[in-house]
Amino acid sequence: NSGIVHTGFDATPNTIELQCLEDARVLNRDLYTKYNLPFQQRGSLLVAWTYDQMSKLPSLLSAAHNNGGTDAYVISREELLEREPHLNPVAMGAMVIPGE
Repeated sequence: NSGIVHTGFDATPNTIELQCLEDARVLNRDLYTKYNLPFQQRGSLLVAWTYDQMSKLPSLLSAAHNNGGTDAYVISREELLEREPHLNPVAMGAMVIPGE
C-alpha cells in the first residue's frame, strides 16, 4: 500500500466509487486528527512512459477537474526530471495530483 489517499481523479463521475473515495478522504482526515496520527499530504505523480500514455494525460486532467481535483496539472518531461532527478529519464511527462 502506497499510503496515498486517492482523490478519485480517474473515477467515473456520479458513481458510488467516486462518492466512496470522497467520503473516505474526509473520514481518514478525521481519524488522523482524532488519534493524533502523523499524516503528510504529499501529492502524487501519474507518470507517462510512452507516447500513448502522454496523449491520454489531457483527458485524465479533464476527468480530474470534473471530479473536483481542480489543483491537478500536467508537467513536461523537463519539469518532471527536475522535480524527480532520479526518475528514469525515458519518462515523457506527468500529471501532478496535489490532493493525493
